[in-house]
Amino acid sequence: KTAKGLAEGVKAVVSVKADKVDAANNGKLVHMSNQAVTDELLTDSTFGISQKGIKLIRNVEMFQWKEESKSEKKKKMGGGEETTTTYTYKKDWAADRIDSGSFKKQGYNNPVMTYKSQTETAKLVKVGAFRLTPALIGQISASESLPMAQENLNKLPADIKGKSKIHNNGIYVGNNPSDPQIGDLRISYSIVKPQMVSVVSKQMGDTFEPYKTKTDTEINRLESGEKSAAAMFAQMEKENVMRTWIVRFVGFLLMAMGIGMIFKPISTLGDVIP
Repeated sequence: KTAKGLAEGVKAVVSVKADKVDAANNGKLVHMSNQAVTDELLTDSTFGISQKGIKLIRNVEMFQWKEESKSEKKKKMGGGEETTTTYTYKKDWAADRIDSGSFKKQGYNNPVMTYKSQTETAKLVKVGAFRLTPALIGQISASESLPMAQENLNKLPADIKGKSKIHNNGIYVGNNPSDPQIGDLRISYSIVKPQMVSVVSKQMGDTFEPYKTKTDTEINRLESGEKSAAAMFAQMEKENVMRTWIVRFVGFLLMAMGIGMIFKPISTLGDVIP
């Protein structure tokens, strides 16, 4: 279904100039390439970070306990099997708090993650004479690191200000980056700056909306860089093939599990019949 929709899109797409809005293309599937730009100043008020750009991304990781399990099946004397599960615990960095309350063993407690990752996004981003929708802005992902400096520490919240330091161009909250302890934080920033993008979507005035094909496939695509319509559709087709094979594999796996469950009682019954 999706493949047919993409094939329809290839035939329907029209490449246009982004520097002016041509009303004759309203409702059509259009393709264009130009700089995605904005004048907005993005601010993370919690940490006092401000930067012009399309997205300002705060990345937060916490050092915490992680549970791992390993199961082994062993044959029991007299027939049958038993499963033994071993749980091990190690310390690691993670972007989200791991719920230690669900651990099988006690004594491995992760603290509350007070600060989390977040993204500030510009509301008005233009490509030539056109305004990008939030869905298209969301697809702009090419970013670069935004280094932190000593002056940034002065704007930190009071609860972490005294125990923070600059480390690897980011902010480290804890005593010693070389010897992290449970609850330590690593905070870094990245910025999505104005950049060349290519768009394939339905033109609606000076903006866009998803183009729906006869098979109900929606086409609403943005890629970083100057890409031809043919290259963008080739990438979408490649991704669709990959999704198809994943669905097939999961279907095969579920089918195999179902067959195994059907025959397992028969096998077990055979073990206990003298």
